[in-house]
Amino acid sequence: MSGRNLAIGSISDISLIARYERASYADFRSYNHGISLNFKVPGFAYFESGLLHRKTNFYNNEWLWRSVLMSDPLPIAGQKIHFNLLSLINGTGENGTEVFLRPELLWELSAKGAFQLGLRHEIHRYKINGRDYSRKSPMLILKWNL
Repeated sequence: MSGRNLAIGSISDISLIARYERASYADFRSYNHGISLNFKVPGFAYFESGLLHRKTNFYNNEWLWRSVLMSDPLPIAGQKIHFNLLSLINGTGENGTEVFLRPELLWELSAKGAFQLGLRHEIHRYKINGRDYSRKSPMLILKWNL
């Protein structure tokens, strides 16, 4: 937006974020806004981390720490493997900290990584009314990157 280079040290870019979430369970809605930093990290094609103010139809004034990272291709036995991670850490005063992690391990099927086959494992831990909940969902995925 500024047309200026905002790189500072290992920070390669600064972004303003707005994120809207909606889910079928309990008619959940969330409005998020904040700032995110992109980092130059050896071994990673993309590394972003940011802090967002969050307002949901259940809680006001939460904070969400959001990180996304994607590795450069790792050569293993002549193949190219990628590690990606989405991390969401949400702090609420009433129910403690909610953690959502989505690591992926992907194998490049095509020359430039357009098609990737791999494993994704979602991990979600949270509390509602003092009760602990946990969900783990392993998945086999095929990704097509444009």
